[in-house]
Amino acid sequence: MIPSPRAFAILRQFERLSLVAYEDPGGIYTIGYGATTLDGEPVEPGTTITGSQADALLQMNVATVTDGLNAVLKVPVSQEQFDALVSWAFNIGVRAARESTLVLHLNSGKPYEAALEFVRWIYQGVEVLNGLIRRRIVEAALFLDGTP
Repeated sequence: MIPSPRAFAILRQFERLSLVAYEDPGGIYTIGYGATTLDGEPVEPGTTITGSQADALLQMNVATVTDGLNAVLKVPVSQEQFDALVSWAFNIGVRAARESTLVLHLNSGKPYEAALEFVRWIYQGVEVLNGLIRRRIVEAALFLDGTP
């Protein structure tokens, strides 16, 4: 499955576009739309990119997330569910998504239990981030829109 334009719209809404590297709330240098690596290397302070490079990085990183999700999902999902999962996994990382209770529930045929798991991913360390609360509400609502 591939993400729809809606997945990219959600990512652009919640991932802060920055053409100059900045330190995210977790202390990781980030650039573009949430990219933490550039040419296989960690983003360094002071790094700059163009808008076209940011778009290309987003496409590349979404492709990585898409491949990771397609490898881990064992049940069919709707386009809405997949788009929500792409946004979520883009934010938390494919490895964390793969090992999550959300994916476990989904692969066990329990989509409503899976939807409830989105709200567990609102922390940066022990701190609740309001931006993550808003994002997870959007993701969960989209996921449920595609749940029969």
